[in-house]
Amino acid sequence: MAILSLRARHLPVALAVVMTTGIIVSYSVSVARKDVTALLPFISDTGATQPASAWFGLFMNMAAFIAGLLIYIRYKQCVAYAEYENRIARANSWSLLFGGLSAFGMMIVGNFQDNRQSSIHLIGAFLVFVGAQLYGGVQTWIAARLGQDYVPLRAALIAAAVVIFLLGTVLQAVAVSKLPDLDAIEGNCTVVVSDSKPNRPWPGYWPDCLPGYELHVAASFCEWILSALFLAYFMFYARDLRDVPVALIVSVHGQMPEISS
Repeated sequence: MAILSLRARHLPVALAVVMTTGIIVSYSVSVARKDVTALLPFISDTGATQPASAWFGLFMNMAAFIAGLLIYIRYKQCVAYAEYENRIARANSWSLLFGGLSAFGMMIVGNFQDNRQSSIHLIGAFLVFVGAQLYGGVQTWIAARLGQDYVPLRAALIAAAVVIFLLGTVLQAVAVSKLPDLDAIEGNCTVVVSDSKPNRPWPGYWPDCLPGYELHVAASFCEWILSALFLAYFMFYARDLRDVPVALIVSVHGQMPEISS
């Protein structure tokens, strides 16, 4: 008995809705409480403090589940399409690994706030962004081999993601290097201190009175664009998976019903 049935093409839309809603909710709560600056904070910083962290973790966990499901369905589709193509099969297995690591990284980012467990949070962010870029690159190559649509656009999205990721990483690294110690801050400049580095201002709350503010905003802008590019890439699956049914099945006495196409 199938207790839940839908088309796989609906999952990319669900992913976009869940992620966008989570970001909007955590951003709104954090800005209202003045936990982050209103102008382009890092996405994960909007979910670093209570109560926004609870909402951010909830939505990121849901998004990670949907993303993981999408990645696995796409993997199974490519297995069926390239049953006798060894190169595609190997690439497809690698893409499953990269995509799974990226989805797992989303859960880490959502559940380990960077003002408390910064090292674990950064590992999660690395898995999300680097894993997603590797996944997208491999899947773009597979799409080209399978003769699917919009391959040049897919490749352009991934190329742009790589450039923006590198640019944002460099900008933020330079910006953080400009942060002074607390005793060196002069004037009426309000800062927030993290648990991981109590002698330095927390980069999640970066007022314009601190050095490196402009670089921080530019790096944060890169992260927002990067996230949008990844969501745009997953939207291609709405077309690729348009004829793929997905069902949650309860088997009685070991009898597996067929799923109608």
